[in-house]
Amino acid sequence: MANTSEYKKIEFICLKTYYEKKNIEEISLSRKEQRKIFGKMELDIVGYSKIHRTLYLGEFTASGYFGRNGKKFHIGANRKLSESFVKLYICNVRETEIKKYLGSYRIDAVKYIFAVPKGSLFLEALPYHKELFGNSFLELEEIEIEREMIIELEKSYRNARQEIKGSI
Repeated sequence: MANTSEYKKIEFICLKTYYEKKNIEEISLSRKEQRKIFGKMELDIVGYSKIHRTLYLGEFTASGYFGRNGKKFHIGANRKLSESFVKLYICNVRETEIKKYLGSYRIDAVKYIFAVPKGSLFLEALPYHKELFGNSFLELEEIEIEREMIIELEKSYRNARQEIKGSI
């Protein structure tokens, strides 16, 4: 699903909504800058709140919103969660270095975020998913999405399934 243009559009709109609702300014960094700052990694969410003087680092996925094949479990979304945890853990370890590199921002705190559209079924598939966010440095952000966006997700999901069937 991640390769479809519809998915990229949905991701862009969800992230824009997240930045607006949280009053976060997106920090625009080139791929080269991101890889230098974040230890050869790129993040979906890099933003700053002037009000709270907080740096937001995170990952986003709409994969797994509907689960897969009528079940809640979705391997792609679980993979994204696992990779996100590792990436953001490394950022957490390198926090002082990251703050120094972004020295033009007055950073008092850093929040590590895993964001999904509200109602993503894959989060209910395994019991430790919700517990993971309650007991670690990583916070879950469920982004409220409009009905039109859910329709777009459904269309994207169907198109992705057709792409997969066509490639077999």
